[in-house]
Amino acid sequence: MIASISDITVVIPCYNDRNFIKSAVDSLLHQTLIPDEIIIVDDGYDQATLEILSQFNNPRVNVVYQENQGVSVARNNGIIQSQFQYICVLDADDYLETTFLEKAKQLLESNRDAIYVSSYYRKFNNKNKTIGVIRPTGGLVAGFLVKNNGASCGLFKKSDWHTVGGYDKLFKNGYEDWDFSISLLKSGKRMYIIPEILFNYRVKKRSRDQNALDFYDRQLRMQLLEKHKDLFQKHYYSVISQYVYSNSILRKELRKFEVKRYIGIRWLFKRLNRWFRK
Repeated sequence: MIASISDITVVIPCYNDRNFIKSAVDSLLHQTLIPDEIIIVDDGYDQATLEILSQFNNPRVNVVYQENQGVSVARNNGIIQSQFQYICVLDADDYLETTFLEKAKQLLESNRDAIYVSSYYRKFNNKNKTIGVIRPTGGLVAGFLVKNNGASCGLFKKSDWHTVGGYDKLFKNGYEDWDFSISLLKSGKRMYIIPEILFNYRVKKRSRDQNALDFYDRQLRMQLLEKHKDLFQKHYYSVISQYVYSNSILRKELRKFEVKRYIGIRWLFKRLNRWFRK
């Protein structure tokens, strides 16, 4: 066992991410607070990915192989094998800025009500072009029942992961990180967000997160409702208030779209009318 420096294990589920896994690992090995252990869980590997993973030659990096069972099982399997107190989860196609772990651990240790720490993050494409900055708010559980106000990459204690039963494998189509956040925050503690861009999130042409939103959103939200029904009942007024606010915003956006469409159609008919007259 490596002598502890940070008391942190970083768990990286990897599913055929051979083109990106090295960047993820490099970002961890260049942290100002280097993790004691990096566990890569290869969730149903192909030969090309296997060759990349076999090239890691660092005592801190450990590769675990499993049959394809999804990201929740992969994370849980990695965390089970962790030897240290703190856990950071990171996807294989993302990477961290150098101070993420140091600042996250400091925040987690210095606030008694903290149970999970993340940060603002940059969304970028495969050309490394920034396409947006996301600023999650974190907070208490009531704010997570309508919207996920956290991030999939974060730092927490292994003991808290154990208390809530880990990541729920029933959320195989997505939102497992949202569900995990709700489960943690059910204790009454808070998610803290570092107001700096310390995490980089890769946007692919077609990703699991996009599939969850496009094809499974209603199903997954109903799963959240059924699993955490007691919380939805307890925070009924807050939930309704958030839905009223969201509905108001959506109606305004729809109205703007309808006005633009009406103006566009009028413009098109005018151009066609001029063309026919000519």
